[in-house]
Amino acid sequence: MKTVTGLTKVNATKYGIEVREDLNFEDDGSYFRGFCYKGMPMTQCRSEGTCYLAIRVDYLNNEFTYDDWHKTAEYSLCNKYNGVNSFDIEELIQDVEKIIAKVDELNTAAMNEVIDTAPLREAMEREIAYHESIVEAFKATFKWYKASSYELKSLADYLKSEESNIARTKEAINEIESRSHRVKKEMTQRLEKYGYVALEDNGFYISQMKSAMQKYN
Repeated sequence: MKTVTGLTKVNATKYGIEVREDLNFEDDGSYFRGFCYKGMPMTQCRSEGTCYLAIRVDYLNNEFTYDDWHKTAEYSLCNKYNGVNSFDIEELIQDVEKIIAKVDELNTAAMNEVIDTAPLREAMEREIAYHESIVEAFKATFKWYKASSYELKSLADYLKSEESNIARTKEAINEIESRSHRVKKEMTQRLEKYGYVALEDNGFYISQMKSAMQKYN
């Protein structure tokens, strides 16, 4: 057991932890130092006697999704040392080893998982059709002469943004097979959880146009 108040260059290197200056950053006046153990990044800030140490799985280019990671027991270990006065550096090493093992396990499982993209394509095509129908209805029926100049400017911006979103979704359908496993899994999870992949039925831009049509019917 070796209790420390935070990672330093001296105690870190003694336990095989690298100092990673490329991970240093400043956030709202607080300075964070970067470290790394066997490829697993960590960042730390010390302030008024408190150590804020986070194990940054999110810094890695993983094939699994945040939802996959959030369901694991190891997820909670990433912030176990965030907001402590002191900790056992040997226990930290053990926890990082557990996290590394779980990350490797999830990445292996992800690489062996085959994702059926057909439901994603079908959902995106439905989303495009619905959003295009609202855009066309807006262009054809919106009584623009009843709206204020401020409303017209805002609605014009919403229309452009909505058309851009539709265009990006069409491109995404064509590129879906070349996307990473993680991206396809995130799309699948979003469809299962929220009922859409790219274009939400009640998204902000489309909702504003529908509201304007109802207001000035």
